Amino acid sequence: MITGIILAAGNSSRFDGDKPKQFSLFNNRMIIDYSISTFINHKSIDEIIVVVSDKYLLPIKKLYPHINVLVGGKTRQESSLLGLKGCNEKTKEVLIHDAARAMVSPQIITRCLDALDKFDGVAPALPSINTLGYIENNIIIDVPNRDKYYELQTPQCFNYKILMNCFNKLNDNVTDDISVLIKMGFKCTVVKGEKINIKITSQEDMNLLSTIDE
Repeated sequence: MITGIILAAGNSSRFDGDKPKQFSLFNNRMIIDYSISTFINHKSIDEIIVVVSDKYLLPIKKLYPHINVLVGGKTRQESSLLGLKGCNEKTKEVLIHDAARAMVSPQIITRCLDALDKFDGVAPALPSINTLGYIENNIIIDVPNRDKYYELQTPQCFNYKILMNCFNKLNDNVTDDISVLIKMGFKCTVVKGEKINIKITSQEDMNLLSTIDE
């Protein structure tokens, strides 16, 4: 069984809107609806869990009565773990996706799941096109070779039991699920991401999404 978890419990402090970005409208649809629809229509996904803040629990349950909607935690890490704990006991593989990435494609999901045949964790990724700088106290300390750096996207895909075991042993705070496995020595890889799979963080990103969607 394959479960897709969509994380939507954040308060979007950088978005500067009247509601969190995942519940804002784009082309008369909530941002979260785009990824939910993609997951629902993917032939490999058997169960969908949406993790939201307490304020949005009842409204989202009403909109999506056939989806398991859960209340998340104070951090992304807590919300991921609560989503994992809510998975069906038959779950073998799990995808964790940011609701703010509205334009995730079925192809990305398929590539991630296919790569799990040989790896414990998978993330879609794009090569970094910008020069990177390591900075301390506004001083450039190093400019690493960008050829070895990639921008990771979601959904990230995992062997369910391995991810749960890693989360249960985790002592550090993380902002990315695949880093949990990497910290504990598991074998993870990347698959081809897509430029359209941007993460909406600010109002400017909404404007960018409009140009991509046209």
